[in-house]
Amino acid sequence: MSRSRFDAVAPQYDAGRPGYPDELYDAIEELSGAFLRGSRVGDVGAGTGISTRGLRRRGAQVVAVDHGALMLAALRRRTVDAQAVLADANALPFAADSFDLVTFAQSWHWVDLERAPREVVRVVGPGGAVAIWWNTSDTGDGGWLDEHRARLQSAGQRAIGVRFETAWGSIPDAFSGLDVGTVRVRWERTVPKEVILDEVRSKSYVEELGAAEATAFVERERTLLPDGPLRQPFVTALAVVRIPG
Repeated sequence: MSRSRFDAVAPQYDAGRPGYPDELYDAIEELSGAFLRGSRVGDVGAGTGISTRGLRRRGAQVVAVDHGALMLAALRRRTVDAQAVLADANALPFAADSFDLVTFAQSWHWVDLERAPREVVRVVGPGGAVAIWWNTSDTGDGGWLDEHRARLQSAGQRAIGVRFETAWGSIPDAFSGLDVGTVRVRWERTVPKEVILDEVRSKSYVEELGAAEATAFVERERTLLPDGPLRQPFVTALAVVRIPG
């Protein structure tokens, strides 16, 4: 099992990454045809538990799965009674039909597309579903976010967006022959600048710059971002794959 690239920035990840709107969980229920309350859910790539907590608030019985030990440690600190397992999507340590729903919040683009889909279908019971989603920035209004995203694009060597679109496009082929429903939910948060800076530091492509350059990038953003609470709009793209009963 490889070490999570996010372990080194687990505190910033937990502090800065956005959650998900209630409308997302409504859409999961609508597209899957099942209620989250009482459902057995495997939240794969759970990280510090942002999606795990959202699912639990809807009454789901969640097992959080991640291959980052420090990410899961942060999850356990925030949610002390959470059931958490150190593993990854490519070799899930669960019996067949263990879950009604398996979720990938902001994590499908890290899986092995040959191994993970087979593992996921194996552990989901008949009539169950797989839900995969990402938050992406809703840019284009010419404000601070567009300028900020342009600087992130430069740091990430233009990989931002391409990685998401590639992973999003892989879902129908990865689950060939199964019904896939999709929806996009627009929402926003308003947060202090420090939260945005924590989010920046938690980005994989910023972490890959190395500690010194990543710190320098964040400090440049501190001087360039506006002061005061910042409105940050998102589009959450959701795909739900239904497993025949």
